[in-house]
Amino acid sequence: MRSVVVVLGASGGIGRAVTADQVAHGRHVVAVARGENVLAMRDEYVTPVLGDAAKPEDLEEVFSVAARIGPVDALVHSVFADARVPLTQLDPAAMQQVFAAGATSALKAAQLLHRQPARTTACVLVGSIHAGFGEAGMAAYSTAKAALRGISRSLAVEWGPEGMRTNLVEPGFVPVPRNEPLADDAVLEQLRRAYPSPRLCTPDDVAHLTTFLLSDKADFINGATIPVDGGAGAVLPETLLRPLPAAYAKEQ
Repeated sequence: MRSVVVVLGASGGIGRAVTADQVAHGRHVVAVARGENVLAMRDEYVTPVLGDAAKPEDLEEVFSVAARIGPVDALVHSVFADARVPLTQLDPAAMQQVFAAGATSALKAAQLLHRQPARTTACVLVGSIHAGFGEAGMAAYSTAKAALRGISRSLAVEWGPEGMRTNLVEPGFVPVPRNEPLADDAVLEQLRRAYPSPRLCTPDDVAHLTTFLLSDKADFINGATIPVDGGAGAVLPETLLRPLPAAYAKEQ
């Protein structure tokens, strides 16, 4: 019998990649999303569930469905909400909605995983490099992603001794459909210049790392925050304002 992983946010670019990779590595996926397009993901080893991760009652139902399929020993939280407005226009209600989807739901889902009878379990939360940086209009999103850092570490410390590992992955910019309106060709070229690696992050980059972190090969990795950003977090900002010297590029 295949073990079961619950993937929240399964219909997004990263969630779909995680789902496919988990199936390829022998797990049955309970794929959860709010949009009805998740229903088209049904397969021999994919059980789609239409639900809102920000609603505790929906999460309860998700784990009930998962437990009827097989032993639930893993969770991937790839859910977000956004309120891209200046700080002068950011109201508490919008902030609460972003937190409910992007942070509070991760805690509730982890609590439900913790209740499962499996002896060892693993949880991966998908954050963002925005957690460590500020950007105009992104306060709600960045703050929710920063909250995931605290949630992830707390889960690792408190439940690690009981056999539940929790880790956080933080992708850089991923050119998935939801980002297309924000990035034309000129913007994408600027973004590529901002990353030391010669390309942008892909959903598969995140999925492959997630699969490793959920596997037994990572059984001593707990409480880690791992960037998947091509080195963006290592860049000295002013270096982006000037081209790499030709002589240096040749030497390298």
